Amino acid sequence: MKEMVVPNDTRYLNDVREMVSSVLKSSSLEEKVSNMIILAVDEAIANIMEHATANQIESDIKIELAVKADDEKLVVMIRDSGKRFDPTGMDEVDMKKHLQSGKKHGLGIFLIRQIMDEVIYTYKKDCTNELCMIKYINN
Repeated sequence: MKEMVVPNDTRYLNDVREMVSSVLKSSSLEEKVSNMIILAVDEAIANIMEHATANQIESDIKIELAVKADDEKLVVMIRDSGKRFDPTGMDEVDMKKHLQSGKKHGLGIFLIRQIMDEVIYTYKKDCTNELCMIKYINN
């Protein structure tokens, strides 16, 4: 398992991608699937950075990331102390309507759901958001 903590600053997204990539290199996942997983993690953390602080770019929120891979699955755990937000409760995106509307944002959660096999959200009383994303290796 690899772990890291990053501040609420998009300049650290490259470090996040590199860490996830290093774990994926030791897995048996195809490169295309690995790249999609990196995208899903990047989207999840970028969403936290953008939305968890009520648009206060400078904040003391830290984002914890833990990634573990074995022969059966890859597990990504993301924790933050930002504003409570449950992405699993979001409605499915109607891609046709979304594209017709000309929106350029709002597909992060859709992408995460498409890429990962399981997306589990938990909120703990101590104001911690916890997002667990699982990708099965032989799926």
